[in-house]
This record gives sequence, structure tokens and C-alpha cells, in this order.
Amino acid sequence: MNMKWMDCNRRLRMLWLALLTVALPAPADDFEVEVIVFRHAAQAAGGAWAATDSLPNLMGARRLAEPEASAAPEAETMPFTRLPPTAHRLEGAARLLAGSAAYELIAHEAWRQPGEAAVPVLVAETVDAPALPAVVPAPESALLPATPARPRAEGTVLLQVAAPDMRVATDFVVLAGDTPLRVRASRNLRSGELHYLDHEVLGILLQVTSLAPPAAAPAAGETQSPNADVPPGEFSD
Repeated sequence: MNMKWMDCNRRLRMLWLALLTVALPAPADDFEVEVIVFRHAAQAAGGAWAATDSLPNLMGARRLAEPEASAAPEAETMPFTRLPPTAHRLEGAARLLAGSAAYELIAHEAWRQPGEAAVPVLVAETVDAPALPAVVPAPESALLPATPARPRAEGTVLLQVAAPDMRVATDFVVLAGDTPLRVRASRNLRSGELHYLDHEVLGILLQVTSLAPPAAAPAAGETQSPNADVPPGEFSD
């Protein structure tokens, strides 16, 4: 009798472990994030805007690292390292924006990051003069009028992955004349989709691409993976 109970208990434990294996989401893969930030030129000089009461907290944002010049071409890119223009998927769109009098290109950034990172990444206007100090305003301070050392727009991009879905949140402050405006948006998306986040002053093009190899389609007669029925995880605010 005791042996039967032990055998039943062992089978129950094995079943429980199997259920846990099915229920736990697979580890998040690496993702490539590309962002283009631009202004609408027609609204840059005109319009009456009310100053925002709060600004995005840029102090805790992750800053992109510069790629090592000595790295071999085949070397793996470290997470949160700025990708070169040759690796940009949206370079054509950036050239069209830069060549149009209707828009002012602010920033074009691309990087790779782990899906489980879930940290805000700083995206700001690139200042050509290397001697100028970087702009990192305090969380409570107002963005000052644009000068050679002050960007016209800056903010953060936050990618959250809860398999099989993902969401991206942008939080920017942009100058409309001398008035700082906060522009925030959140969007659910899928790998490879191009999204356009629009505002009267600021526009953002973004694309998130999973770097995981595509899953092979099930062969005829095979059942779908049990993970397909697992509800997606929850995103944090």
C-alpha cells in the first residue's frame, strides 16, 4: 500500500513539473530597436502651447554606448551599443525626412537589447560639436530654449516584452518655440512592424525586430506547441 502511494506521489510530482515547464514563458530573445524622431517644421515656429507641468525623468535612462572602432566586423554587437548607419533598416525613411522642407530630423538611433531588459533608453538630438556638454536635465527642471548645447527634443524609448506580445512606450519633451511640451505614447506591436507616433509638433517612426530565428512550422500530423495556449504576460505601467 505504501509503495503504491509513493508511486502515485512520484507521478503527481512529475506531472506538476511538466505543467510548470509548459506554463513558464520561454526566455526573451534579443531585439533590434530603431527610432527616428523628427519635428513638423510648420508647427516649429507657430502655434500657442501651454507649458507642461512635468517632464520625463532622463536621469535614469540608459545611454547608448559607442561601438568599438577596433572591433572585428564579425564581432557580436554588445547590448545597448549604437548601431552604425549601415545597419539601419529605416535609412531610406530618414533620408526622405531629412530632404523634405516640411520636417526637421532630430535623431536616428538603432541598437540591440535583450527582451527582458525593460529599461528606458535615451534618444536625443545629436550635437555635432564634440566640445559641447551633454544635456542631462534634472527630473524637475524645465527644458531651456534651444541653444547650440540644448537639444530641440529628447526623451526615452522603453521596450517591454511579455511573450508572445510586446509594447513600446515613448516619453519625449520637445520645444514649441520656447515652450516645453511633453509627448507620450504607448503602442502594442509585433516584430518588424513599422509604427508612426504622431503629434502636432513631434513625430516618431519606430520598428522593433526580433533577432530570434523563425520557428519552424509544424509538420503534417503534429500538434501545436502547448505554449501557444499560455496567456500573455502582463506589462508594467
